[in-house]
Amino acid sequence: MNRPKLVWRHKSALLACALVAASLTVAACSSDNQDEKCNCPAGVFVLPIPAARAADVKSVAATGACSKAESTGNGEFSVSEDDTGTCHLTITFESGPAVDLAVMLSRGTTGCASECAPTPTSPVEFPGGTGAAGAGGSQ
Repeated sequence: MNRPKLVWRHKSALLACALVAASLTVAACSSDNQDEKCNCPAGVFVLPIPAARAADVKSVAATGACSKAESTGNGEFSVSEDDTGTCHLTITFESGPAVDLAVMLSRGTTGCASECAPTPTSPVEFPGGTGAAGAGGSQ
């Protein structure tokens, strides 16, 4: 009668090992979801200046929901997306009046989109413009 107990103990040990392996697999899968990397936009958008005016730009100031307007060359400025709300841009020229732009920045509300930097709600264009700029992305 000793033999059935040994078989039972052996089966119990196998069952315990199977349960441990299954729980480790579930834990690995759930931890993958916690460590999921969001495919977020860069956190900047591009302000295009028409080619005819690009050489005349003295400065670009960014305030409000954005900052750090930096020239990337070719008449484009990279503007950081800091917060949701209105990004105020003032383009000052060597000759002629300054141009003011308001760019609305928003953030997605679900999943990864809520973790990403805000992005322009519509394409960024210079008044009278040359077309849409490359936005940081959309949610």
